[in-house]
Amino acid sequence: MPKRILIVEDELDFLELLKFRLEQCNYEVYSAQTGLAAFDMARQCQPDAILLDVLLPDFDGLTVCDNLRRFRATCDLPVIVITAVANDTTRELARIAGATDFFGKPLDFDGLTARLKTLLP
Repeated sequence: MPKRILIVEDELDFLELLKFRLEQCNYEVYSAQTGLAAFDMARQCQPDAILLDVLLPDFDGLTVCDNLRRFRATCDLPVIVITAVANDTTRELARIAGATDFFGKPLDFDGLTARLKTLLP
């Protein structure tokens, strides 16, 4: 059974590209474009991992990550932050919010898939 990944990203072109690439790696991919939709989709699809943008239209991704850590169903899920705001401050705030890992944009897709393989054996 393929592992399920939820992508939370509001930039549609990047979302579609990432979804396509992950599906080529045999992941079952779900998506949400807002923080609120991320919570709903996480309950519905019960992902094995979440890829989370920081800049979302309703909540910032770090708030979403922090809230995901507060619920039993999502508290232990790997959450990988992917953001264009890839500086030391954002990286530290992501760690404090409970992010499992952090990638900047432009995305190192090979690095991401390698990390997913270690997180989702």
